Order: sequence, then C-alpha cells, then structure tokens
Amino acid sequence: MEDWFSSNFSVLAVVSPGAYRKFVFWGVLSVGYFYVLLTRLALRVPCPWVRRSVFALALTACVSLGYAMLIPYLPDQIPDWAKLHVLLAAGSCVVLLAALLILLVYWRNGRLLKLWLALNLCYGILFLLGGMVTSTLEGFFTLSAAL
Repeated sequence: MEDWFSSNFSVLAVVSPGAYRKFVFWGVLSVGYFYVLLTRLALRVPCPWVRRSVFALALTACVSLGYAMLIPYLPDQIPDWAKLHVLLAAGSCVVLLAALLILLVYWRNGRLLKLWLALNLCYGILFLLGGMVTSTLEGFFTLSAAL
C-alpha cells in the first residue's frame, strides 16, 4: 500500500494474500463492539421508542457491514457488486452515527453533541482529501466512534 490515502481495507482484502481473514476479523470485532456498545447504551434509556429505534439502527448497521464484508470489492471485475459493497459499508456508518445522534439528542448532552459534529466534520474532510473512503477514514471512524 502506497499510503493510507490511496487505498482502503476492502481493496487490501482482495489484493493482498491472506488479508481477507484480517479484514473479516476487523469487521467482526467492529460489528460486535458497536452492537454491544449501542445496545448497552439503549438499555439505559427509559423511553421505549428511543430504545427500540437505537436497537433497530444498531442491528441494521451491523447487518449492513456484515453483508458488505461478504461482498468482495472488485470494481473492475464486478462493478455492480462493488457499488453495493460501498453502499452497504458506508450505509452502516451513517446508520451507526444516526443511532449515536438519537442517544445524544435524547440525553440533551451538548458537549458530546458538539464532539459528534466535530468528528463528522473530520470524516468529511478525510473523505474529501482522499476522494474516496480511505484506510485513514476507516481507521479514524473506527477509533473515534469507539471512544
């Protein structure tokens, strides 16, 4: 890999020998962590519709990322499947951020809401710098959302 702005984990998973298992391992860890985190936070919410919404969004995000991991990213060989891979992976991040936003708005936590907005600004800047979802953006999203 030339640098963290010229490729991403999905590309490395299909072009590097033995990297697919590492890619799946990273995905399973990410999915498991975010699902447990969001469901534990949702359990602390007394409002049933907020709790159900966060549960549904957490499950949707995890299933979406899981399906994205199963679809190889090979835009030259299977471009339609590659587009679906990108849509599912990016969609899972958006849904995860929506679940976090619902919790922050419900708890009316202005400090964390400002942090959420700042992180989203950073995600946008990293996306614009790379012109695509890069390994830098993937790593930064995983680490910052986990905090």
